[in-house]
Amino acid sequence: MKNHSIILVHIGDKFYDYINDCVEQIRKFNNCRLFLISNNIHKNKVNHDLLEFVSIEELEKSGGHKLFELNKKYDISFRDGFNKSVTERFFLIEELVDKFSLENIFHIENDILLFFQIENLIGVFESEYDFASVFDNDNRCIPSFVYFKNLDSVKKLCKFINLSNQTNDMRLLSDYRYVVKNCPNLPIIPESFEYPLVSKTGLTTRNPRAYSNNFKLFDSIFDAACIGQYLGGVDSRNTSGNTIGFINESSILNPSFFKYRFINDTEGRKIPYIEHKGEYIKINNLHIHSKELKKHM
Repeated sequence: MKNHSIILVHIGDKFYDYINDCVEQIRKFNNCRLFLISNNIHKNKVNHDLLEFVSIEELEKSGGHKLFELNKKYDISFRDGFNKSVTERFFLIEELVDKFSLENIFHIENDILLFFQIENLIGVFESEYDFASVFDNDNRCIPSFVYFKNLDSVKKLCKFINLSNQTNDMRLLSDYRYVVKNCPNLPIIPESFEYPLVSKTGLTTRNPRAYSNNFKLFDSIFDAACIGQYLGGVDSRNTSGNTIGFINESSILNPSFFKYRFINDTEGRKIPYIEHKGEYIKINNLHIHSKELKKHM
């Protein structure tokens, strides 16, 4: 079995209980090393039998991280410094990977539900990617699911972050896609997808095939955000009321094109699938933007 690890990151003074739901769901499918990097004040808010807690305070800051902290371009007034934290997380990942000599590293955001065993697909990741993530248009990466082959892969991204003037993590990672050697797109649609790839606001793509990249090898798709938003709604801090059926305005994939079904696997776990041309295609993760993870576990 190839060594691999999953890393979660939470920065800030406030802790969110759905992080524990995310962890519980990971453990339904994966027995690999699982880390949570967070502030030391949150150490007793998680189940240490399920994960390895690493406090931000104990990690040795890299030179790149120190340089990042000197940069004043980030707006820290919004949601406990959210705009800075979502980019700073990659420096924390670099420091943890270095500390524990990790390889085949998977980072997921804390409102993600995993529905697959990474070990079964690790060979695809390792052979096809140095860095990989999910993109929902040509100028936006949703880093809800990210793969790094090794420490050098993380270092390359962190170096790019400090060289870039971009302050939006989704746009920054999209820019990074064009300096990566191989196409880093994880498939969000099957190869035989026949509907137009165009967002509600008219965004389209120069390369439709990028969005089904390596679909045959995975035999499944990944959710950037739009499927989880469609099935579960959006964060109530963004939009109040019942938002189930929401269609993301920037995603070139319209999730309403598919029908959805949960099918039990051999162990009785419910797995989400899309129905496409009479076939059911597995969805490896759902981005539960509403943060109501329990409803979909």
